[in-house]
Amino acid sequence: MAAQGQEPDDVEITLLAVLIAGAGIFGITLVLLPLKWSVLLVAGLVAFLLYRHHIVKLHSPSAQSFPLSSTPRPTSSTSPRNALPSTTSLPAAYTTYILGSGGHTTELLETIRRSWQPASNTHRRYIISVNDTSSLTRAAQLETSFAKACRQLGDERLWGTTDVVLIPRARKVHQSFWTAPWSCLRAAIAAIRAVVVPPKARWGQAGFRWAHVLVTNGPANGFIVGAVVHGLKLLGIVPLDRARVVYIESWARSRTLSLTGRLFNLTGFADVFIVQHRELEGRVKGAVYLEGLVGKEI
Repeated sequence: MAAQGQEPDDVEITLLAVLIAGAGIFGITLVLLPLKWSVLLVAGLVAFLLYRHHIVKLHSPSAQSFPLSSTPRPTSSTSPRNALPSTTSLPAAYTTYILGSGGHTTELLETIRRSWQPASNTHRRYIISVNDTSSLTRAAQLETSFAKACRQLGDERLWGTTDVVLIPRARKVHQSFWTAPWSCLRAAIAAIRAVVVPPKARWGQAGFRWAHVLVTNGPANGFIVGAVVHGLKLLGIVPLDRARVVYIESWARSRTLSLTGRLFNLTGFADVFIVQHRELEGRVKGAVYLEGLVGKEI
């Protein structure tokens, strides 16, 4: 899998220029306008964003309608793979996975392995932090195993297509909280590119303009990408029926939420919030309990 986004390209530079220009114009407008009009402008912007947030949440799939909500799984016939609807009859199935390094990567790759279905109409995009060579290597190994399985089935086209987009890490281990906002901003700008640029392998193909689902289990980069997607929906750039954000709380969290989980729960940026222990299901409004994602297969 060829990695994209190691260095800022024209898309990132353009996005950064647009953001700076927009913020500058808005700031200058506030300064030049009388105080009363400035207050009204800010109030109007806040009201617009709150209204759009309400609209976006109205279009979020319910736990009952989301295909991963078929729980519990008492037998092997109801494993995560069997619970998912077949993608072979769909015109396109484009999923983005945000790998968070370390144990987060281990859990998410295991979830992908268990839910994978061979289909030529699929594309899988991996968003990985720059310099996270471990996640990059392990994702490539997983995809190699998928390709091998498809060759054994007699049709390598069933592997579909895949790509990798690299973005800066939102916050490094032991990084000062004073510098974290700047690194988060840099990660967010790169995340916009990762969300809006369609896969080269599917360029111009219907159904692959926007990812259908984005899956993350944290940590910081997962939340940043989720926030970016929500922001793009507020602005009407990303369609409301695309880029559904699915957050999977870590299997290690059986009683309390992680920081990323608390942020997703507080902001409502996740369209579907999955927990892997019954104890957590009642503590998160609208949470979906789903077992068998990374624990022992039954």
